[in-house]
Amino acid sequence: EQFAHRVVTNSEIEYDFHFTEKFNRAIRIINALGAYTISYIEDPASPITKILGNSEAVDTVRFARKTLFIRSGDCDDTTALLSSLLESAGIDTAIMTSPGHVFMAFNSEEPVANRWMYESDNVTVIDYKGTLWVPIETTILKDGFFKAWEVASKEVKTFDSQNKIIEAP
Repeated sequence: EQFAHRVVTNSEIEYDFHFTEKFNRAIRIINALGAYTISYIEDPASPITKILGNSEAVDTVRFARKTLFIRSGDCDDTTALLSSLLESAGIDTAIMTSPGHVFMAFNSEEPVANRWMYESDNVTVIDYKGTLWVPIETTILKDGFFKAWEVASKEVKTFDSQNKIIEAP
């Protein structure tokens, strides 16, 4: 919580994007977490490469503070961390799953009518309850907000048409 609040209240971090305040707040938090360098490390207790397809396997998810402290985690750990940080800054989040993967989305609070302003060949948004939600790939935050949005958008575009994306707000 302190991490997100420090980032949001740091007046030195300015963006000139014409997004909603919460959208800009999310960008600041995501880029700050990326600068903090959280590394992707497969879960040693239950690596996805070993448990994929095993309905009996249980994956472990670290507490957000533990992932932040050790600066590493797998997709569910980094998703839990980023979701916790955004939620503590007043931004609604949703956990998203696709086959063998976990990522997240946040509520931009933009109305669905503005969808055309937020989509391109590289990025997409998700219409949920009348607002646009922005998908984010949490394992590559070091590459910045826009790359994390682009990679998650590809995941959504690939699996949503197959009805393999599950949203759990």
